[in-house]
Amino acid sequence: MMRFLATRLANAVVVLIGVTLITFGLLELTGDPLAAMVPVEASPETVALVRAEFALDQPLPVQYFHFVARAIRGQFGNSVRDPVNAMSLVMERVPNTLQLVASSLLIALLAGGFLGILAGWSRRSGVQAVAETVGLFGQVVPEFWLGVVLILVFAVGVRLLPASGHENWSSLILPAVTLAAYPLAMIMRLTRSSLLEVRHRDYIRAAVAKGLGPGAVLGRHALRNAAIPVVSYLGVQFARLLGGSIVVETVFGYPGMGLLAVQSISNRDLPVVQAFMVVVAVAVVLASLLADGLLAIVDPRIARG
Repeated sequence: MMRFLATRLANAVVVLIGVTLITFGLLELTGDPLAAMVPVEASPETVALVRAEFALDQPLPVQYFHFVARAIRGQFGNSVRDPVNAMSLVMERVPNTLQLVASSLLIALLAGGFLGILAGWSRRSGVQAVAETVGLFGQVVPEFWLGVVLILVFAVGVRLLPASGHENWSSLILPAVTLAAYPLAMIMRLTRSSLLEVRHRDYIRAAVAKGLGPGAVLGRHALRNAAIPVVSYLGVQFARLLGGSIVVETVFGYPGMGLLAVQSISNRDLPVVQAFMVVVAVAVVLASLLADGLLAIVDPRIARG
C-alpha cells in the first residue's frame, strides 16, 4: 500500500513540474508581462526595477526557476489591478469554489448512483429508459445553456432561487445543479454498465443461491466491485469540475476562483493568473492522490499490482 502511494506521489511531482512548464510557456507566449504590470507613463528606472524584481531581465531558464521558486513559496507579487497579494486573492475564493465543486460532486454521486443502480439492477425497461434519457441529456446539454435556462425558470420565472451572488445556501443550488449535470450522467452510465457486468458473475450467483435477498446481494457484493470505475472517475472528474466552474461561475456571477480567473485574464493580471494555475494544479493532484487511495482501499489488488 505504501509503495503504491509513494509511486503515485512521485507521479504527482512529475505532473506538477509539467504544469509549471506549460504555464510558464503559455505566459511567455502572451507577450511582455511588463505591458500589464507597469503603467504606460512609468519611467525607465521603474520599468527596470520591476523587470529585475521578476527576473524578466534574465535568460528564460533562469526566469523559469525563478517562477518555480515563487510558486513553491506562493509569492507571485501583487495583483496588477488591486494592491493585494495575488495568492491571497485566489485563496480567498478557494472556499467558494470548493463548496460549488463539492456540492456538484455530491449531487452527481447521489443522483447518478441512484439512477445507475435502478438502470443496472432493475429489470423494468421503463426504468432503464428514463435513466438512459437522463444520462444522454446530461452529456449533450452545454453548461452555459443549462445555467441560463435554470436562471430563466427558477430565478426570473417562479422567483424561487437567486440568479447570482453567494449570499446563502440557496445561491449555491442553481450553479451546483448546472455543474453536476455532466458528471451525474457519466456516473449513472458507469454505475449501470458496471452492475450489468457484475450481476452475472459467479459470486453473485453464489450469493443468490445462499438465499441472500436482492438488497443484500446488491449492497454486499455487487456495489463494491461496481464502485471501482466510479471512484476512479471521480478523481478525474474533479479536474473537469474545476475547469467547468469557470463557465458556471461566470454565468451565475458566483464569486469563486473561476470568475476571478476570467476577470484576471481579461485584465492581463498575470500574477493572479499564475497563482490560479498553481492552486488548481495542486488541487487536482491532491484529488487524484485521494482517488488512488480510495481505489486501493476498495480493491486491494490495485495496490498489490
